[in-house]
Amino acid sequence: MVFLSKTIHQVTLFIGGVTAQKALFDELCRLVLPALPALVDEPDAVLRQLVLERKHPQIRWVERSGGAYKRDDLEEVFTESSARRGEHERLVFVFDRADLLTDSCANSLLKLVEEPPQGVFFLFLAARREFVIPTIVSRAVVFEFSGECTSVGHGLVALFKNPQIATHADLTRILEAEPLSEHETKQVLDTLLVYWQQSFKSALEAENLEEQIQAERMLKLLAYGLDRIPMPGGAKFFWRTLFLFLEKK
Repeated sequence: MVFLSKTIHQVTLFIGGVTAQKALFDELCRLVLPALPALVDEPDAVLRQLVLERKHPQIRWVERSGGAYKRDDLEEVFTESSARRGEHERLVFVFDRADLLTDSCANSLLKLVEEPPQGVFFLFLAARREFVIPTIVSRAVVFEFSGECTSVGHGLVALFKNPQIATHADLTRILEAEPLSEHETKQVLDTLLVYWQQSFKSALEAENLEEQIQAERMLKLLAYGLDRIPMPGGAKFFWRTLFLFLEKK
């Protein structure tokens, strides 16, 4: 369990990878699960599972209708935030891709996050602080878990950021010079995922169809890789396989 401040904040931003996701989950449980006696170590397992499966009735996971959030995606947020609720009732909105909030969406949320209604909470999650619009960052309590991405500078990051000029020789040289573990493979994939998600968002805003297609292709490739993290000793074969898929048109 990730221990945060005992204070209950109405607007919170979690920055990082797996640890940040775990911190957000723990905060959700703290907000919506009933307080239990001190001798009980964990909340009720059934209710906790509802939170994990995104089925808890007090939590709204704000979904995107496209690559980035659109104004229409926020309608439920505004409608439900304005509803009356009892003194101890809570409603939590979760944006698990805060980096995909456009300027217009973030600005439309400004009044709500500046003065959240009674019992309404906003939790934001993003892999990188610099990708979150300042409107959100400046109005949230930020918990940053920045020590997770130690492989940001690995040669594979640069190679998969520029797939149009990458070669087998480049791949072989990097894998020999910078061998990596399965854990480091996950870190590299996470770093690339953030990069291509931001690229896709920028292409959408610029209405650049060619760059959208390229970014979408890379995101599909990375999603494939994240679902198949290699076993110990299998990182080289994993990256060679991923590169072969990259070459297929």
